[in-house]
This record gives sequence, structure tokens and C-alpha cells, in this order.
Amino acid sequence: MDTQHRLDWVDAAKGICIILVVMFHATLHLTPTLGASGFAWFTHFFGPFRMPDFFLISGLFLSRRLSAPAAIFYDRKVLHFFYYYWLWVLITFAILTPGQAAGWLPFLSGLATALIYPEGHLWFIYCLPLCFVLARVTRGLLPLGVWIGAAAAHIFDVQGEPLLLVYLTHYFVFFYTGHVASPLIFRFARGVADHPVLALLGLGLWAGGNGWITHGSDIAVPGLSLILGVAGGMAITTIAVLLQPIALGSALATLGARSIVVYLGFFIPLKYAESLLIPLGLPADVTIALALCAGIAVPLWLYALLKRTGVGLWLFERPAWARPQIARPQPALDGAS
Repeated sequence: MDTQHRLDWVDAAKGICIILVVMFHATLHLTPTLGASGFAWFTHFFGPFRMPDFFLISGLFLSRRLSAPAAIFYDRKVLHFFYYYWLWVLITFAILTPGQAAGWLPFLSGLATALIYPEGHLWFIYCLPLCFVLARVTRGLLPLGVWIGAAAAHIFDVQGEPLLLVYLTHYFVFFYTGHVASPLIFRFARGVADHPVLALLGLGLWAGGNGWITHGSDIAVPGLSLILGVAGGMAITTIAVLLQPIALGSALATLGARSIVVYLGFFIPLKYAESLLIPLGLPADVTIALALCAGIAVPLWLYALLKRTGVGLWLFERPAWARPQIARPQPALDGAS
């Protein structure tokens, strides 16, 4: 499996994950009005690995990033995401809670709250750079020890305050698993490509087990959520690799390469889905499917429009003024000792 093929399946896996995220929010947003739908079954089925797989994928290429100079690392892996988080916190205030931006006191109170309680769906954009920081500060420790500590924090299931700590202790283990197990995951992906029939058989067995646990079982075993999250991540990897030879795989890879665009902007069409779609009187599943499509298509359309016009591109791409001037290390000259 060559490098480009490998990167394509990684992007395709991200594309699948972003579809699952928007599906979850569309179902969550519309179900109180529409009632039960088939999408509720699917969101429950995908629940154990929908967000864990995003963290798992994010950790795959961590090893080569950890060796970067500190200034470059923190710019690309911390400030980069914080820029999007705080920008879109302001946009979220303006669209979802305009009253919060109506005066200085509510506005500052909202910002202070967003510092500890990540705003809505943006929690992932806030938590991910903290995972990079935690991986950076623990890089001198034994990886197995760090993983065991992360797994214990996940299994212990920290609850309460602050909410940001709850997210970090729950998801860091998946991020770190992507890092320490990346050679095994890439080897697994090559095995899927080389043995597609066997991979399909394994995928079917996983789907049956995951469906039974999420819908027909009351099993309560410590660490089960960790097992389901990693197993689901491998299932998404399998699907992404198997789809690579066909057009759907390429489409998912294209979507995955722009997953942050969709993640940042999908809440805008979902906010108006209820008032625009429900009056049409369509079946619940059709309404949620349309909201899902809009949640993906509208941000991509907006991004394409901004790219074409060159106006407002800072919504989805960090502009030069938000990038600190960092001296890059110069490569040694040929023949230099």
C-alpha cells in the first residue's frame, strides 16, 4: 500500500466520522419534534465509536509531529485549533444565542463559561489540542505507562466539573492509542486491502456484536466502552480501506479532507432545519436525512464560495495575521558536518 493510498483511507475514515457526527446532531435536534425514527437506531449503534475514532485518527501521525520544535508544535497543534474554537464560539453566540452577545456582561460571561465548558459541538475542537499538549509533556515517559494511565482514567469515568476535564479523561486514551498503535493500525489497513473477503467477514461479525451490545444487551463491564471504541475504529478503518477502489471511497476522502469545515459549520443549517423542513410534513426519516445532507453540503458550499471569492476565508482557514512568525530550522547544507 503506497503512501497516497494510505492517506486516502485515513481521509475516507474521517469522512465517515463526520457523517456520523452530523447524523447524530440532526437526529438529536429533530427527534423531539418528529418522534421516533430509524436514525435513532443508527446513532445508538455508532455511539460507542463515533467520536473515539476521530481522536484515534488524529493520533495516527503524532510521532513525527512530537519531534518538531516546541514553537512550531504549539502553533500548528494548539493555537491552530484554538483559533477556530474561539472564532466559532463567537459565531455560535451570534447565531444560536444572540442575547448572549447583546451586552458586554453576558458576552464576557459566555466567554468565561466557554473556557471551562466547551461550547456545544465545538468541544472536540477544544479538547483535541489539549490531547496534543498532554502527549507532548508525557513524551519522555514510558508509552505503555502513559497508555495504562489514560485507559484507567477512561475506565474510572470521571464525572462532574470541569466538563473539559471529563472530555479529556474520556477521550485521550483513544488519541494516544492512535499514536502508540499506529504501526499496527497501518499494518491492519494493509491486511484489509490484501484480504478483502476476510475483512468483510470480520466486519460482519463486528457489526453483529456491536449491534447486540448496543441494542440487545445490558452488559456492564469495566472497560467495555474502550473496547467498543477501538473495535469501532478498526471497523471504520476496514470500511474506508475497502471503499478506496470505488468512487464512493474517493468522495469520502474528499469529504474527510474538509471535515473541519463541516464540523465547524454544520450547526447553521441544522438550526433552521426544524422551521424549514418540518412544515413539509415528510416522514421523520426523510426529514432527518435532508437535514443531514444540508448539514454537510451547506458548509462545503460556503467554503467553496469563499475560496472562489477570496472573501471571508478566515472562517475556515487561519489567516496570516493569526499565525505567529516562527523561525523554521534550516536544513544542513550538502557536505556540512
